Order: sequence, then C-alpha cells, then structure tokens
Amino acid sequence: GTVKEIQIFSTIINTIDNHGTFLIYYDTDCDGISAGTIMTRYLRNYTDKVKTYINERKQHGIENFDYGNLVEVDTVIIVDSINEEIKKLKEEENKK
Repeated sequence: GTVKEIQIFSTIINTIDNHGTFLIYYDTDCDGISAGTIMTRYLRNYTDKVKTYINERKQHGIENFDYGNLVEVDTVIIVDSINEEIKKLKEEENKK
C-alpha cells in the first residue's frame, strides 16, 4: 500500500489496541449510507467502541457538524468524503 494507506491502517489498529473510540461520519445518500454501514459493521468485529453520526441535512461534508460529538472520540472516520473535509475537521480540533 501507499504511505497514506499504511498510516490509516496504523491509526485504526492503534485505536483498537488502545481501546479507543471511533466516530463514523456519513451522509444520507446511497453511497454514504453504504460506506458508513460497511465501516461501522467492520469495526464492530474488533471493538464495541464505535459511534456513528449521520448527516441528516442532506449536505455533503462536515458543514454544520456539532463538534460536541467528538467528546471521548479518539479517531474520526469520514466515509464518502474528500480531503478538504479532513482539513476543516483538523482546524476545528485545533481551536480547542
């Protein structure tokens, strides 16, 4: 895999090994629901510490995301999204 893929894999494994909590974020369109469900079910094979957040506003991305949902969350996985969304999430996290 690429360096980025290895980093992602390592983050997921480390979160599981350290008994961390995941937040899976996804949209209500077909590909968002499919990707979110697959990721959630996959991770629940290894840990029960998986939360989900469904963007019910029918908007793509993390616009209007309630960052209070990140309390006690160690790793956020945004499925069916683009890299710009990650930058926005990191900016918000750095404001804390």
